[in-house]
Amino acid sequence: GIEFDAQIDFSDISFMSPMDICTIFSNAIDNAIEACEKITNQSERAMSIKARRIKNFLTIAFENSSTEDFLIENDEILTTKQDKQYHGFGLNNIRKVVEKYDGECKIKRDVEQFILYLIIPCSI
Repeated sequence: GIEFDAQIDFSDISFMSPMDICTIFSNAIDNAIEACEKITNQSERAMSIKARRIKNFLTIAFENSSTEDFLIENDEILTTKQDKQYHGFGLNNIRKVVEKYDGECKIKRDVEQFILYLIIPCSI
């Protein structure tokens, strides 16, 4: 029930560990699915992933439909789930992986969309 588009080129990212790649993608995709599931009109549910190398940088953009507001505290997004002890680690884990490679993590939110944009220098 979610329109999904993926344009991913993993050809020059051998500098990243498979576990780090999994941490980024599994957490971002899980968050996007959960946000889309909260939208009652199925035709408005959408998510996309674009990942590719541009010169000496790996760029990854996760975009998904979202109608939910979020709270930010100490430069971190707080979980909206009731059981906060066991949730709310996904974006922080993504940020830690990106920072491990000296990259940057940007979040943009507008009325109907959430965008997570990552840029990571490629070490060759």
